[in-house]
Amino acid sequence: MQHSVAKEQSTKNAPTPEEIRKRAFEIHIDRRGIHGCDLDDWLRAEHELKEKYHGGVSSGAALVLRPGI
Repeated sequence: MQHSVAKEQSTKNAPTPEEIRKRAFEIHIDRRGIHGCDLDDWLRAEHELKEKYHGGVSSGAALVLRPGI
């Protein structure tokens, strides 16, 4: 059942949990393996991969500032 969830997510142009896990581990290693930041690593990995899947556009709301308004 877990495999079908990952397959479904990849067809929706979103990173799979496995992709996020691998990237989070890479981030952890880049930080020299310092413990206690696993949630931060996961969230950063998820954010990076979502941007990658969406061509650099974050799925979150964007604040647009217009001068003179």
